Amino acid sequence: MLAAWAGIIQIIDGGALIVGGALWIVAVVWLFRRGLQSNPLRGLRPPHAAPPLHFPLALIVGYFAAVWILIESFLTIADRAEAATLGSDAFMRVQMIDAAAKLLMIVIMSGVLVWMPARWHGVRRLSLPKLTGIALGTLLALIALMALQLKTGEILWRWTHPSEPPPVHPVLTCLHENAWGVAGTAMFAFSAIVIAPLAEEFFFRGLLAPALWQATGSAWLAAVLSGAAFGLIHGQPQDIAPLIALGIALAALRFATGSLAICVGIHALFNARTIFAALLAPELLKPE
Repeated sequence: MLAAWAGIIQIIDGGALIVGGALWIVAVVWLFRRGLQSNPLRGLRPPHAAPPLHFPLALIVGYFAAVWILIESFLTIADRAEAATLGSDAFMRVQMIDAAAKLLMIVIMSGVLVWMPARWHGVRRLSLPKLTGIALGTLLALIALMALQLKTGEILWRWTHPSEPPPVHPVLTCLHENAWGVAGTAMFAFSAIVIAPLAEEFFFRGLLAPALWQATGSAWLAAVLSGAAFGLIHGQPQDIAPLIALGIALAALRFATGSLAICVGIHALFNARTIFAALLAPELLKPE
């Protein structure tokens, strides 16, 4: 059964790569026809009334401080040592603490985004069908781009670390084997597909990117800086470049459409694709 799922997933991924590659060609042709090839965000102005830059910076510091305080409060010294073992009970409790801290962040950021909504100028509001089409097209294009970057990163890793296999994300490693069994798998899946997209998009594209645009006056500099922060905070060496590209693309999409929901949707679908692939065909994610 797992072999059958692996074959199906490979066929779907192959189709997504072909369609995504074709969408890049379509996008380039469209940009040239519109005269936007040198700057697709030309003509856009930074949003007004968005929270200032010091707010998201203070929020991220508060998040890490909350995680640290909770770990120090609820885990013994022995537990903290055990947490270094992937899938152990202590490791799972740390993941639960991290998810709880992100849920608290989501509540706080939701209030801020409602209380101090960014006002976008020169952005035409799109209908739900158009936003859905843009989201799916962007997702497929990003899958193609990130697959190329991941393969390049894997080659570079093998070149610089010939005796070590490329590292696998801890969540993917623990999906099948963890101290909490099915409950642990469910927690990882829910956190990756629901909590992480909401928390990270609210922070990086909802608060940080608009604040950087206001502070720097440059949409692309804001997209690059917020995208770099997004990639670096995840920490996996071979995944940094693809995640930076994802972060830049989502920030540009946020600026161009004014929609945060489209960013959350793309992020959630991307994570869901990875999680379901890991659950149904884990051998596809293992280094060769």
